[in-house]
Order: sequence, then C-alpha cells, then structure tokens
Amino acid sequence: MSILIAILVFSVVVIVHELGHFFAARASGVLVEEFAIGMGPKLFSVTRGETVYSLRAFPIGGSCRMLGEDADNQDERSFNSKSIPKRFAILGGGVVMNFLLAFLLYVAYTSANPFNVPVVREVADNTPAQTAGLQVGDRIIRANGQKINIHEDYSLAVNDQAGDPIILEILRNGETRTLSVTPAINEAGTRYLIGITWGARLGLFYHDKELAEDILSYYPRAGVGETLATAYYNTIYAIRITFHGLAKLFTFQAKMDDFSGPIGIVVMVDDIQTQSVEVGGIWLAVWNMIRFAALLSANLGLFNLLPIPALDGARIVFLTIEGIRRKPVPPEKEGMVHFIGFVLLMILAVFIAYNDIVKLL
Repeated sequence: MSILIAILVFSVVVIVHELGHFFAARASGVLVEEFAIGMGPKLFSVTRGETVYSLRAFPIGGSCRMLGEDADNQDERSFNSKSIPKRFAILGGGVVMNFLLAFLLYVAYTSANPFNVPVVREVADNTPAQTAGLQVGDRIIRANGQKINIHEDYSLAVNDQAGDPIILEILRNGETRTLSVTPAINEAGTRYLIGITWGARLGLFYHDKELAEDILSYYPRAGVGETLATAYYNTIYAIRITFHGLAKLFTFQAKMDDFSGPIGIVVMVDDIQTQSVEVGGIWLAVWNMIRFAALLSANLGLFNLLPIPALDGARIVFLTIEGIRRKPVPPEKEGMVHFIGFVLLMILAVFIAYNDIVKLL
C-alpha cells in the first residue's frame, strides 16, 4: 500500500510540473508533440489533436516534449522560434505550478487541522525562558536575526544553536523588545529547550465532536487571512529547508543518509502512515500525506531551478546566455550538455537508490 501511495503522490507532483510546461507552451503557440507520464517504454498512448498523450512503464517522472525543443527548428510553432520571454515562461511554468500546488495543499492542510503559531502560550517555571523574561502572549518576530512568520521558522532559525544564546525579538503590547535566551538541555540529554509552550490555532474548518465548548477561547479559530498567510509562509519554509539541504550537499556538510530517492520516499510514506494511524487514525494519515506532498512539490520545484544540465534551471541559464550574446548556443552543443547532465543525474539516482537500500538493511 505504501508503494502505491508513494507512486500516487510522486506522480501527482510530477504531472503538475509537466502541466505547467504544457499550459505555458500551448499559451505561447508551441506545438506539444508528446505529454508523457512516467519514463521508459510506452505502455499506452492516445492522440488528441496533434499531441500524443502517453503512459510509460516507470512512474518516476514525466515529460512534455515540444517541437524544436532540442533542435534548430524555425517552424513558427517550435519552441526555439519563440521570443526569449515566452521561452522563459515555458521553462518556468513547471516550477511555478509546483510552488502553486504546494501552496494549495498547505491551504487545505491548514484549513482542516490545528497548527502552532509563534506566540508564547505558557512559560515553565525555572527555565531559560522565565529567566530571560519571556511572558505569556509574547509574539516572537525574529530569532537570531531571522524573520519568524510561522512556528516552523523558529525551528529553522535555532536548528544549529545547541546551547548557544538565542537572540529573540518579540512583540509585547505593541512594543518591540530584544531578549537573549540560552537553551538548556533536557533531562534525556537529547534536545536543547528554552521552556515555553507555543500558542495554536484551530483550522478554519477543523471540527472535533469531542472538543469542549471553551476550547475556542483557548485555541482561537484561524480566519481566512491567517489561513492563507500561514499556507504561504509554509510554502516559503518548504523552499527554504530544501535550499538549506542542497546548500549543505554542495558544500559537503551533508551526509548521504540525509538524502533519499524513490525508495526512501516509500519508507517515509510508510512511516507517516503507520505513526499517523496509531496517533489519530486514518484521517490524520491522509492529512499528513497531503502535507508531505506539499513539501515534495516545493522540493521538486526548487530542485528543477538548479543550473544542472537536463534540468529547467540549466535551460534557463542557456536562455540567459542567448539573451546576453544576442544569439543562441548551437543546439547540438546545448543538447550534448543536457545529455551528459542526464547521464550524471541517472548515476546519482542509482547511487541514492543503493544508499536507500543499505539504510533498510
């Protein structure tokens, strides 16, 4: 079951990405020769108009093949015959759709579930937070200079702090104050904490028959504006943590165990399902999978912007070079670069898959 769910989630994210290219190409007057779901041998295809819609054997990708995309074709409906702005729009369409999908999924998740907000609800006695002067109702707006829009931003800002002081900028009764808090390690010796409980909101449509009547005063229900803002900042947060992970990879600070491919995604899906069902039943599992899909969509969108051959980011780089030089890079040379990049990506995919298998053993 976990494999089927992982395939479904990944396929939806990829299809939405390719639909971004597809719609942008059609809007720009480019002929889409084939819209494929999956990779490898063709299992099924149907032709509608001048476009072949196909399903391929391996559900780990997809493609939107356009006329003249990798060749010097000056047909008026070819990709290369279009203006640079239109080609930018086509290449960026997939990324935009991934970010939009992430936002919409976060809207759905935030609307239907409780979520934490960066407001102090309780301050425990004899803790660093009490010593520093934090009070109930304080809204944390910055941590170590980083803007805090949602609770998750705080976690990212202090992720590598350990026992070092945290500089907090808080909003109290309309006034901004700055405090320094030095976290203390917990009794288990596993985490550094400052001793506060976060405030929370109930989702716009969250409903639980067992909720007490006074719970709405304790946990206010979020409005439409807060719901949309929280979903937006969750999308930004998902992009940021993906960027942080990639930055660690390219600066050799990350371990291979920190990265996963399709096999690792199946394992994560299984963990999410199992733990969610145990804690809150099937509906919690569904909502957590929606949140995971949002993170995966933002991850794919940012990854495709990297200037790596065969990815949209590299094609945008070549397009930028064309704009600067006032003439395109010869298609055969660009095609060779993308081919080499594709081969290297496949090698990386195999290596990550091997690493995922090793972690399972």
